[in-house]
Amino acid sequence: MFKRVLSGTVLTVMAVAALLEGHYLLIICLGLVSLAGQRELYQLTCIPNKNLSKSRMDALAVSGYTLTVLYYIALFLESSPQFLFCLLLAGLLIMMLIYVMVYPKYEPMDLFSGFFAIIYIPVMLSCIYLLRRTDGGQFMVWFVFVGSWVCDTFAYFVGSTLGKHKLAPVLSPKKSVEGAVGGVAGSVIVGLIYGCIVMHFKDGVINGLYLVNYALLSAVAAVFSQVGDLTASAFKRHYDIKDYGNIIPGHGGILDRFDSVIVIAPLIYIFVLIF
Repeated sequence: MFKRVLSGTVLTVMAVAALLEGHYLLIICLGLVSLAGQRELYQLTCIPNKNLSKSRMDALAVSGYTLTVLYYIALFLESSPQFLFCLLLAGLLIMMLIYVMVYPKYEPMDLFSGFFAIIYIPVMLSCIYLLRRTDGGQFMVWFVFVGSWVCDTFAYFVGSTLGKHKLAPVLSPKKSVEGAVGGVAGSVIVGLIYGCIVMHFKDGVINGLYLVNYALLSAVAAVFSQVGDLTASAFKRHYDIKDYGNIIPGHGGILDRFDSVIVIAPLIYIFVLIF
């Protein structure tokens, strides 16, 4: 428990510092977290290939890591969305070339998971940086964590005290419907409080319509927070593992701690772009 609390505190302090700085430190942290999470998913799906030494990175894995680094460099240089899109397509084409050049070294699933890991982790996590760099992003980026870590906290306490009906008994036997509802309700309450604080310091006026938007955003984020959590649990259940890794003492791997953040970040970024 001590390790869990200590590592969680350190992780929170680092996240707050990166989000407050919002530029160099944030993109470096996101890049490192993305590479670590990508490695966990590659090891889970046997990339590097199961026929190779675990300590050796093969061509498909190297191409995936390289594409992630190039993507974050392009993001830092404020490249256009068209360029980022073309960069990802070029990366996919290179992975396909590697697949056919060394056939039958890889199975088709290696190619699929190799590229999926890039979209699922680096690209989706990069939405935190994109959100932070938008107008008003210094306020809105915190909703990613309201919808994730706040939801987890409320869901845990409500589920522990009132949980009777299983939410997803096969994927996560400990999660309950009551806990899920409590997580959403808690996120909405915290989101409304945070929205009032933002409006007070930003505009000096509490706008009712904005509060409705904040409540809606918090609720949707909390729902998808649990979708992200259950998706990561489904991957672990399929491959019969308990944790993705042990890089965060007491919490497991990067994907164990950021599973819901990965899903919420693009959701809130899209919400901000539309509304």
